[in-house]
Amino acid sequence: MRILIDTNLWVRALISERTRERLALVIGNPDVQILGSQELIEEIRDVANRPRLKKFLTIKDVNQFLEILGQRLDLVSATTEIRVCRDPEDDYLLAICKDFSVDYLLTEDEDLLVLNPFGETQIIHWVDFEKLLLQ
Repeated sequence: MRILIDTNLWVRALISERTRERLALVIGNPDVQILGSQELIEEIRDVANRPRLKKFLTIKDVNQFLEILGQRLDLVSATTEIRVCRDPEDDYLLAICKDFSVDYLLTEDEDLLVLNPFGETQIIHWVDFEKLLLQ
């Protein structure tokens, strides 16, 4: 199974030990290929370094998390131009889904969830994906 996880979930995992534990179900599953991109990593870094998150995270925390994440993600680079999301900053995620036949895009972002399905990709909330894994 090939998945892509949106920035909001990765940042939540950075902040919350409970979310990290829940994502461990996916990260530790050898049957799940987790795609990512340099753009995703940079977006995680940018969001994690916003002033409102500084009280939860240090630069060291962010860098360590991204180093570990970089070892687990299969980094790809989409070439397709997509312009369909209400938030154009999320179009790169859809391009990855299209170019790399992603089965599931996990997100909590309504701008993406309203597009479900996107081609062959199911865009679903993390909680729904978690239920699928536990079946």
